[in-house]
Amino acid sequence: MEIITVQPALPHYRMDFFRKVHKAMGDAFSVYYSPTDLAGITSNAGKDKWAKRLGKLKPIVPGLDWQEEALSIPFRPGDVVVVCGAPRTVSTLALIAKAKVKRAKVVWWGHFWTSTSKTWRFKVRMRMLQFCDGVLFYTEEEVEEFRKRVTGVKMPVHALNNGINTDPILQLRERYDPAKRANSIMFIGRLTPKAQLSTALEALAQVPAKIRPKFEVIGTGEEQDLLLQKSRSLGLEKWVIWHGPITDEERIASIANRSSMFVYPGEVGLSLVHAMAYGLPAIVHSDRWRQMPEIAAFEDQVTGRSFDYGDAASLAQTITDMATDQEALLRYHSSAVLRVGETYNTRDMARRFVDCIRLVAVEGNTGSAQ
Repeated sequence: MEIITVQPALPHYRMDFFRKVHKAMGDAFSVYYSPTDLAGITSNAGKDKWAKRLGKLKPIVPGLDWQEEALSIPFRPGDVVVVCGAPRTVSTLALIAKAKVKRAKVVWWGHFWTSTSKTWRFKVRMRMLQFCDGVLFYTEEEVEEFRKRVTGVKMPVHALNNGINTDPILQLRERYDPAKRANSIMFIGRLTPKAQLSTALEALAQVPAKIRPKFEVIGTGEEQDLLLQKSRSLGLEKWVIWHGPITDEERIASIANRSSMFVYPGEVGLSLVHAMAYGLPAIVHSDRWRQMPEIAAFEDQVTGRSFDYGDAASLAQTITDMATDQEALLRYHSSAVLRVGETYNTRDMARRFVDCIRLVAVEGNTGSAQ
């Protein structure tokens, strides 16, 4: 039996997860991917034997792509094929059909609903997965929501609890004492409209100067010039530190270990888990359905605090309240470390992935939802 995973790209944050799965499943496991540019987070697979490069993702019409060479991937009866659940990659539909003809089993891996979801795409995703033999959602919260909305499903339904490789962070993370840390807040992510970093800048300008934290921004993206201009117009030049894109964990650690909090004003995803792995109390907005699935790792008043979506004044007040409540910061820190230590890490992800594949391989579409 071969376990064949087909992805539109190979981002660096997936590498450790795939390596752990390969270690558990051996050379029967492979990942086929396209050389897609993801704004500085695409990985070079190097000598990883499980990584198989395909052709490019080619646009068919606006919003729809075709993955070149995807249909050349060989399937045999009994193989398990894991496909990306994004409906914009039309070739995935053909892959599912080919797998069925070859009597291979198919696992659908994707989001249930995210901040970028559209109703038509959601309907297509739900239709796609009904032709499969197993489902892998990003989080347990999505599995629960799926069960509420979709009935009569007789296939294994699992969650990965999407996370990152925390092993190097455990080696680099320093003791958290907000009284001894710099008065600074960290952001890590791409500088795109999704991040809504302008809201954070507006909020920072509203925080009283005597307690206003430094804002340490890690990342780059299409809004960088616009945000630099906005920072200057708000008089925040000495308050905002633009670090640019950083993927080296030691450099990220040097910033995280001096920060007291993490803020992501927009639609947060793995950046949240990254910050929580360092034990940073998080500030995120409160509208669940305008977030990415990884928001499931966050719990208001447990791992941090939330503010009203898109409201700079609400965010400014939340920053002020947290900056002056060291007892709460310590509680949030402890909860964040515990949560990411248990799950939302690549070790637990790999275990969950292997469990799902093995169940699908044995039961196919005769299993019950898990």
